[in-house]
Amino acid sequence: MKVSVEKIRNVFWIVIAFLMLFTYNTATYNLIRIPLPVTITYPIELVILLVIFFVMLNVGHVRVDVLFILMFFRTLLFTVGFLVHENSIDNIPRYLAVILWPLIYSIMCATPFDEKKKENILKFAELTCLIISIQSIISSLRALTSGMNVDYVKNYMRIPIAPSNTITCYLLLILPFVFFLEEKKTRKYLLTLVALLAILLTRSMSGIMVSFILVLFALNEQKRYRVFKAVIVIIVAIGAVMVINSYMPTFFQRYINRFVALLTGGSEVALNGRIQLYSQGVELAKDVFPWGYGVSYMSHLNDNLVHNWIIETFLQEGLLNFILVISIFVICFTRLYVNRKNIVCKSALISLILVLIQAMVEPSITAFTFDFFFITFVSVGLNCCGYKHYSNVRKYE
Repeated sequence: MKVSVEKIRNVFWIVIAFLMLFTYNTATYNLIRIPLPVTITYPIELVILLVIFFVMLNVGHVRVDVLFILMFFRTLLFTVGFLVHENSIDNIPRYLAVILWPLIYSIMCATPFDEKKKENILKFAELTCLIISIQSIISSLRALTSGMNVDYVKNYMRIPIAPSNTITCYLLLILPFVFFLEEKKTRKYLLTLVALLAILLTRSMSGIMVSFILVLFALNEQKRYRVFKAVIVIIVAIGAVMVINSYMPTFFQRYINRFVALLTGGSEVALNGRIQLYSQGVELAKDVFPWGYGVSYMSHLNDNLVHNWIIETFLQEGLLNFILVISIFVICFTRLYVNRKNIVCKSALISLILVLIQAMVEPSITAFTFDFFFITFVSVGLNCCGYKHYSNVRKYE
């Protein structure tokens, strides 16, 4: 029964990912897409997850532990908040995202980890990474070749799953699994370079800076010729900059302006107006402390997301939500760090770190689609905690 249930889960996971990667209800530079609104696809995806959950629950393959309980209580908190606060249909996906956390965690950790699951998650990561990268590159190049000014390309860059900055959040979540799990060097480096090119074309400052952190993690893991490999990375980076600059002389001007502003104390310019947004968010949180405004808090910020996951936890459901979220992340980090010698746990740990850093300036966490992939990959790492592989002997503690 376990094998059949896992196969059903894997098939449905691919179906959900496909819907997220290819459905969008407006034009995206003629990319291949299914013109369906999220008001249709999100409920379909949630129903699929609920079906998987109850099927696995029926056969006794659902994990219920302290993490699940914390996530479940957070879901109850948001349910009460959703009933109490005024909401519109646009706010529903943020509420549904909260429901995803306990569902995905319990499903992904339902059965012991083994080498087959490692192969499956690697395939899933590589395919997702490749699709997002190719879509991003095509979208960017079509915008550039249409005669659009390079300064405006970023604002019009959109693939079905996300706009420009958020594209980098997905790629940096997935890249650690691609880089650290893939044993074939050609495939590993090719996929990594394609993904980094896609990140570069988004012209996202946070994407570039967090990519640099990922490179440092990758270099730190090198056992031999670390300095030589660092030099190679620098040479390749300089070469890429020179090639792009020769065709688009103003392409890097945005990066230069932001870095200069950051170094000269112009943090408001460097962070593209986010400092003012953070200040407004903190003042709003103070006004209703220790409560929050629910998933509709954006209506108090001129319909803007606050672009910071810590402030957002207070704005959504107040202090209790903050305590639950911090507790969840601390437990996840601790489990993954303790088991970091396992390459899957290490990949999930690095992904978690990169996401939490970038989510300080980007609205990724608490978004329905992003949380599906985020909790999936982190849960894979958590499921692997305690798993050991000695030659042909597999053990799950």
